[in-house]
Amino acid sequence: MNHSTLKVSNVRNQIFSILGLIGLWWAFALIINKAYILPSPPLVLSSLVDLLKTPSLYRAVMGTLIRTFFCIVLSLMGGVILGLTAGTFEPLRGVLAPFLQVMRTLPTIVIIVYVIIWMSSTSAPIFVTLLISLPIIYSNVLEGYDHTSIELVEMTTFYRFSKMKTLKLLYIPSVKPFVKAGAVSITSLSLKVMIASEVLSQTQGSLGKAFQMAKINIQTERVFALALITIFLSFGLERFIKKVTV
Repeated sequence: MNHSTLKVSNVRNQIFSILGLIGLWWAFALIINKAYILPSPPLVLSSLVDLLKTPSLYRAVMGTLIRTFFCIVLSLMGGVILGLTAGTFEPLRGVLAPFLQVMRTLPTIVIIVYVIIWMSSTSAPIFVTLLISLPIIYSNVLEGYDHTSIELVEMTTFYRFSKMKTLKLLYIPSVKPFVKAGAVSITSLSLKVMIASEVLSQTQGSLGKAFQMAKINIQTERVFALALITIFLSFGLERFIKKVTV
């Protein structure tokens, strides 16, 4: 099976999967027959159309996307710098290890609740998202650094390369695939964490605030519509990150 045939087959399977999920959703909605618990696909679609006619939605989307993209860029920059520094300076790796362990094990909701106590509703989601995403890039960079060929490291030592030259010609190309993988993995995660933080901190002009208002007003169909918008945003943002990190 050639590549194009396999690609068409995968797309067809994905379409069938999506249609199957919609079918199950519709069936359960008919069985429950309570829109405030599980609205039907047509009801959600109608709410989505109404939302798309609302100017405030686009302001909320832009606010959330700008904050998320800022966190992704900052996480990439900070993670790469910290990772390469920790790779060349072993004590820093030891200093940062407990922090990484805490961030891996501590529930995200705990971090969000604590941070919004002492930060503004605008700053808290950004700070929380950075706390979650930056360590992932840092860990990926360290992994790439540690997987650098020993033979190549010995060669740079033998030819007496300067530290900067070794970094440029050896370590940066070595960690690059790991950074790309990390960038893709934190994209959807950053968006989810950002929106969750916005919900709890009630950030003005955000998707999180829109979710919160829909929940308060028991507009379940609007919650589902906003979730669909979030899925499309996540997909688009991930595709964009994949293209710019090629």
